[in-house]
Amino acid sequence: MNGFAFVSGLWALSTGFAISDGDPRAEEWYQKGLAQLESRRFDSAIVYFTRAVDLDPAFADAYHKRGNAYYLSNDFSSAAADYDRYLFIQYTDPNGFYDRAMCRIKLGQQQGAVDDLGKCISIKPTFASALIKRADLLSELGQLDSALADYTAYLGFRPTSEKGYYNRGNLYRRHGEFEKAYADYSKVIELNPNIESVFTLAGAMLIQLKRYEEALPLFKEAVALNQEDADALFQIGLVYASIGDEKKACNSFKRSAALNNHDAMVHYESICGNRNR
Repeated sequence: MNGFAFVSGLWALSTGFAISDGDPRAEEWYQKGLAQLESRRFDSAIVYFTRAVDLDPAFADAYHKRGNAYYLSNDFSSAAADYDRYLFIQYTDPNGFYDRAMCRIKLGQQQGAVDDLGKCISIKPTFASALIKRADLLSELGQLDSALADYTAYLGFRPTSEKGYYNRGNLYRRHGEFEKAYADYSKVIELNPNIESVFTLAGAMLIQLKRYEEALPLFKEAVALNQEDADALFQIGLVYASIGDEKKACNSFKRSAALNNHDAMVHYESICGNRNR
């Protein structure tokens, strides 16, 4: 993701024109600021936007774009102040609340970000980026049921999102809902069959469901994608041990232990130690 992805309106710079109701020179400085912002000359952009708001203190979009320039300069406190000014004037713009939420995350104000994303979604319920970002934050804050609801709503708008299914699968796993977690990890695999860790997670859910033989091909696929996937090798060992194939279990534990998987070392010594004495 590039550094501009968060700023919802940034790439509309060349087509969106904000008209100042005050001094006409403010619009000229604003347009100069947009050109500098688009060219990633953030310091110059800030200077020009400042001239615009000095001439027209009610020029909302100039505050918004100056906030974007501050954000992209990593001056998050100044960005937040400008987003405050913008939202005081344009208090029904979902993009403004979204951008301030991203800024609050950078400032460590997670609950404030959740609140802003809530306002964004209440104004525009189809704002998918706000839904998944709020879901991520709610998950971090331990509000798992609310996070699940947001992930589900997000997937209603973005039904091919690997991240949405992956993150929701992780929450289902934390909830102990292994069947649902397995279904979400399986959807990720369907969308992108090249992520070895998801095969391992899907297989681990089947282990929890005691569907050992179904899990084995998933772990093997993970190892096919990455022969040094120590966790997948360890899980293969657990499957073979559960179905009574001690020789194959020991071989998998040994390979995993060689990759510094501590659990595999313990299992290899416990189950396979006597075989090698």
